[in-house]
Amino acid sequence: MKVSEMSRKTKEEHAAFLLKFSNSLILAFIITITIAPMGMIIGHIVEGNVQKTSWLQISTVIASWQGIAFIALEALAAFLSLYTRNQAYMIYNTLYPDSDA
Repeated sequence: MKVSEMSRKTKEEHAAFLLKFSNSLILAFIITITIAPMGMIIGHIVEGNVQKTSWLQISTVIASWQGIAFIALEALAAFLSLYTRNQAYMIYNTLYPDSDA
């Protein structure tokens, strides 16, 4: 069903879902960006390789194609989050236009 064919209540619920989805993606993005590198560092510390742990060594643990795939998926998540948020705002703007505009 197209958004233009939806009732006002359905449009509002759809926009609310899009905002929730966008926020979930942003949270997942932030968690992945912060937790994944910290997990690798903590893993090296637990193994007893504290003096050997460096960014160069950590970068060799991940293959280049994995790094590219990780960056691509994170960029896709960020783009999808911004796109869904924009769609939700467009729906809200059509439902509740400013009276002074």
